Amino acid sequence: MGGLPVNAFRIELTSPPDRDFVVANIMVGGDEFAEISQEAESLKVEVYPRRDGGPWCLDYEELSHVLGLAKERLSGTRE
Repeated sequence: MGGLPVNAFRIELTSPPDRDFVVANIMVGGDEFAEISQEAESLKVEVYPRRDGGPWCLDYEELSHVLGLAKERLSGTRE
């Protein structure tokens, strides 16, 4: 999986029952890539393995941009 366009990423805000606060799930295509939580004083990122067991190969700038968008959405500054 090479560099994907930014529109291959999707951010979903959810409220899992085992969390006190909303989390941002980052999807790449149809796969869940990561969850960003705000349970502690700082944001935490949990990265999940690909379904096929292979490594993620993502464009740094695109991923950085998506992580920034997820942070903004979690802080309530972006709708």
